[in-house]
Amino acid sequence: MRREIQKLLSAQVALAVAAAGLMYFARGAHVECVVAALYGGAIAVVAAGLLALRTARVGRDVVASGSASPLGLVAGLVERFVFVLVAFGAGIGWLHLDPPSVIVGFAVPQLAFVMMRARVAGTPG
Repeated sequence: MRREIQKLLSAQVALAVAAAGLMYFARGAHVECVVAALYGGAIAVVAAGLLALRTARVGRDVVASGSASPLGLVAGLVERFVFVLVAFGAGIGWLHLDPPSVIVGFAVPQLAFVMMRARVAGTPG
């Protein structure tokens, strides 16, 4: 499990860097767009890390008690949603980062979930 999480986070970091490069050329060679895209990528990586931590905690609880409580997963969902919302608000509203670059920087690393799922399922991807 730990190895899969490391692969996921590594893939997300690589995709965030690729998105930053894409935004550099797409938005007119502005370094500000690279910073904004990397910020969006960092949001995605941290959110994935929070998901991994919460899932591991729920897994330990299942092993310890023999039953699963959906409250742990729901709490993780709310935790990630609030984190992403606050991080986007801080980046765009307070730091005045380029909104399209932040969004692309966040969205592209999310493809790592699709890539990892395809690899786990055995389908090409």
